[in-house]
Amino acid sequence: MGRGMTRRRGTSLFLLLLAACGRPHPTTTPFGSSSPKTLSVAIEGPCPKLRVWDTGKDLAVVWGTYGLEGATPIEARTSLGTEQAFGFMRNGRIELVPALLAGLPQNGRGYVPADIELGGRFPEAAWLSRVDTRLAKINRGALFERSRSYLVWEQNRWTESPTGSDVVLSGLRTPPFLEGTICTRLGEDVPPGGDHEARHFARHATERLSSGAVITAGRCEDEMQRSKSGVVVASLATESGTWSVTEAPPSPMFDEIVNVDLVYAGKGDAYLYAYMPYDETPRPPYVLHFDGRSWTPLALPFDGPIVSMAHTEDGTLWAVARFRELYTRSPLGAWSRVALPPARFSDRPPPDLRIIEVQTTGKDAWVHAAYPIVVRSAGSEPRPSRSHILFTTRRWDSPLFCDAASPAGSAMRTSGRTLEAAKAVRTKGSFE
Repeated sequence: MGRGMTRRRGTSLFLLLLAACGRPHPTTTPFGSSSPKTLSVAIEGPCPKLRVWDTGKDLAVVWGTYGLEGATPIEARTSLGTEQAFGFMRNGRIELVPALLAGLPQNGRGYVPADIELGGRFPEAAWLSRVDTRLAKINRGALFERSRSYLVWEQNRWTESPTGSDVVLSGLRTPPFLEGTICTRLGEDVPPGGDHEARHFARHATERLSSGAVITAGRCEDEMQRSKSGVVVASLATESGTWSVTEAPPSPMFDEIVNVDLVYAGKGDAYLYAYMPYDETPRPPYVLHFDGRSWTPLALPFDGPIVSMAHTEDGTLWAVARFRELYTRSPLGAWSRVALPPARFSDRPPPDLRIIEVQTTGKDAWVHAAYPIVVRSAGSEPRPSRSHILFTTRRWDSPLFCDAASPAGSAMRTSGRTLEAAKAVRTKGSFE
C-alpha cells in the first residue's frame, strides 16, 4: 500500500527526502496530441473523500471528509473529525447498505469517524482498514500521528483482526524483512558518539503481487522522524526468497520535503515516483522503472513533477503531472494527453481544476480532481470551499451528486444543486 503526506492510504505522515534526476530526451516514447481514453463525470460535489475499491462482484465507493477541511492546527489537535461511509455501485447508483456497517463506530449522521480502505471479496472474504488520524504532539518531528487497525467480515459484522494485514496483503507470505538492521547494512554515516539503534527503517510505500513478489521503499530515520538516508528500495525475488536492497539515485533535492509512491504492474515492471507537495513548478520528473533487476530513470516527453501514477490491466500507464495534466502511455509506449470533460454541477467552467489522483480497477481508470467554490448562506458571509469530481473511463450514464454535509444515507444522490465556482485563479497548498 502506497503512503504519502497528502494521500489517504498512509499510516503516518511522510516527509521523504528524495531527489529528481535529470530527464533524458526520449527517443522511443512518441508523444501524441490526441487522447485515446475518454472520461466522463461519475460523481461531483462538496465531498472531499471519493475513492473506488474493487471488492469482487461490485465496486465500492468511499465518500465523506478527512477532517482537515478548514481546520486550524489548534482546532484539529485532539481530533480531526473525519467522517466517511461506503456503498456499492449498482444500477447507476451508489447503494449504502447499513448492515455492512455492523461492528464499526458511527456518529449520529451515519458516518464512521475514520479514514476507510476496503478490499477482498464481499462478503465472505472482505477486509476493511480503519485509519485514525490526529495531529502529533509539538516537536515530535511529524505533523500527524496515525493508527491503523484491520478488520475482517465475520459472522455478519466487522471484527478487528490481529492478522488483518496478512489478509490485506494477498499472496504468499514473505520472509522477514530486517528493518532493524537495514540502515546499518547500508553503511550509513553515524557521527562520533552516534547510535545506530536510534536509527530505524521507516516504510513509506509497499506494493505486492499475488505471487508474493514485494517492493517496498522507505528511508532511515531518527527518533524525530528526520531522514538520515536517501530513498531505500527493497525488492523480494520470489524465486530465491531473498531481499535485494538498493539506494535510489541521489540528488540535491534530498534537502526538500517530498512524497513517494510505487506502482507494481507485474513481474519485471514497477515504477517509483516522487514529488514535492508544495512546489508545482515544472521540473524534470523523478520516476524510476524497475525491470526485475535494476532501477533506471524513465524518460517522459513532458514536464513533471509526477504526483500520481496507476496502471490498468491492459498495460496502460496513467500519470498526473503537476496536479494539472493527465497523461496515458499505451502498452506500445506512446504517451498521450487526456482531456477532462467539463464539470456538471458548476455554474461555469472552474478556473482552477486540480487533479489529485488517478487510480485504476481492472481496465477502468478513476481520476479525482477538485475546484474551489463559494458557499453562501443567509445571514452569514460567503465562505470558500471545494467541490470534488470523480471522472472515470467506465461506462457511466448520469453523474451523481455527493454532499458530505448531508447524512451518510442521503449524501450520494442522483440530483444536485448548482455550485458557484470561485473566481480565484489558484489556491496555495494541497486539496483534501
